[in-house]
Amino acid sequence: MHSYKRYIVLIIAFTVGNFAQIVLSQDEIKQKVSISFNNEPISEIIEFLEKTYDLNFIYSKEMVDLSPGASIKVNNSPVREVLDQLFSGTNIRYVYKKSYYLLYRLDENSEINRKTNKDVKLISGKVVNSSNDALPFANVYFSNTNIGSATDRNGLFSLEVPKHWSEKIIFSFVGYTTQEIPIRLWKNGMIIKLEKTSLSLNPITVDSKVDRNWEKNLKKFEETFLGSVKNSRFTEISNPWVISFIKHNGKLYASAEENIVINNYALGLILNYHLTEFVLRKNGKFKFSGNCWFESMNKDNPNLHSDWMEKRREIYKGSLTHFFKCLLDDELDNSDFEVFSVRWSDRVKAYVKGDVKAIRKLRKQALIGKYIKSNDWIEVYMEDVIALEYKNKRTYMWQNDENTAIRFDRTGRVINKSNLYLSGYLAMVGVSHLLPWGYEPE
Repeated sequence: MHSYKRYIVLIIAFTVGNFAQIVLSQDEIKQKVSISFNNEPISEIIEFLEKTYDLNFIYSKEMVDLSPGASIKVNNSPVREVLDQLFSGTNIRYVYKKSYYLLYRLDENSEINRKTNKDVKLISGKVVNSSNDALPFANVYFSNTNIGSATDRNGLFSLEVPKHWSEKIIFSFVGYTTQEIPIRLWKNGMIIKLEKTSLSLNPITVDSKVDRNWEKNLKKFEETFLGSVKNSRFTEISNPWVISFIKHNGKLYASAEENIVINNYALGLILNYHLTEFVLRKNGKFKFSGNCWFESMNKDNPNLHSDWMEKRREIYKGSLTHFFKCLLDDELDNSDFEVFSVRWSDRVKAYVKGDVKAIRKLRKQALIGKYIKSNDWIEVYMEDVIALEYKNKRTYMWQNDENTAIRFDRTGRVINKSNLYLSGYLAMVGVSHLLPWGYEPE
């Protein structure tokens, strides 16, 4: 996968519950700068940072407009905090690429807004801590969508969302407990108070061996988290230094001190992923969960945009979302999906040996034990292990709890993923196949 050299300048162990977290910093990312500008072109501020602090910025003048004025005054602050503040309220984003900062323009055309014909409403509010102090740069977003933002220096935010949504707004900030609030309960002007997580600091001794172990653990994490399929090779984590690892009882645990930023160059998407759980066992079994919101890379290049759209269509076809949407629309029998039932006692034989005698082809009527609909979601109960095949790529899925249904919405998105176990192809795609909620091929 990818290799990242890290320079240790500060080592602290955080104990959260029963887990220890090692925080390792990187010189340039943690470099402190001081600047003061009043309504000066962003281009001049960038030039000042390059000359004064030996930073490198790369961008296309045709695509990234740095002419607007900006005012900023910071003293001894990390570079990334300075850039976050400098680009706040603009359509400019950045990623750090080992030795330089790559600036790009955020695509302002929202897929969800296009699909809802601008039938949107504005929500606004404020995020504070337990002392009622504003929390600048807190994350405010709807999971698995391209609707999200960060609070400004006063903790304020505003977002445009579809009027008839029943989704939850997610509020997160490094070192604080994440909150989720159903949008139907939201009233503009509400103040969200985030509480600090319980952290105890214990010094530890770290040498170069720890850094080598971090590199090895990162590789294992990427192979699982990003996936191990073709599209995963075009997906990378731009801020791996925020990820820490701990091994306990033969399991590898990962946590992130802030959102993991993932660039999917094949799909033209940037994922801001708030990791809530990651566990990898020695036998290769794993589980991870979290929330994310999407940003689109700029699409000024028509050929590149066309490639992205084609790849997104390809990724959608054969996905779980596509399967459940076909199930909902009674289109399974007319699709390229082949669906089989596997007796629980024969699941290993069918998976490892491909024993066709252990599986039987199903129609929709035989696929599920119960099928329950509501206005917002659909529930299915799987009586056996389901073997799902799409163009020679096979996935096995089953319920974690036989008494709890698999629930999905009318777009085909699975709502309670923790109750759905996967093995085979779709278990290997990781986040490299994630698409924004509501996506359907044009």
